Amino acid sequence: YWATNLPREQYPATTVVQLYSLRWQIELLFKEWKSYCNLRKFNTRNAGLMEGLIWVSLLALLVKRRIGFSIQRLMGVDISSFMVAKNTQSWFYPLMESILHDAYSELKETWNWAVNYLSRYAKRAHPDRDRKNGRLKYGLVSMNP
Repeated sequence: YWATNLPREQYPATTVVQLYSLRWQIELLFKEWKSYCNLRKFNTRNAGLMEGLIWVSLLALLVKRRIGFSIQRLMGVDISSFMVAKNTQSWFYPLMESILHDAYSELKETWNWAVNYLSRYAKRAHPDRDRKNGRLKYGLVSMNP
């Protein structure tokens, strides 16, 4: 049974089930944000600083996802954004260090390493199942241009 306040005439049970499964994707996004992008309790009473930390955390989530989806498109491999975020220390920090050193050859080498690393270790576990029963069933795909 599903509890909802949506009118039955406009939203049959199958539609409600679809909406609930999409809602789960939002829960997973927040889990990723809290667990792997430092969205936690902030030790400050300054509202402006707290808001800034939240925005930086959201930006980190978006950058990691964008890189993951770009690698998915580049390598033709189904990538798990959760695994991309979970493995941040392995690939993201070296990439940021290369950017800070302002050395193009080092950045290019680190980028190629990150692409190979994520295309190997951040693959979706069951992409065919996801297309049949998971988030891809309802048309959720990465937002690559």
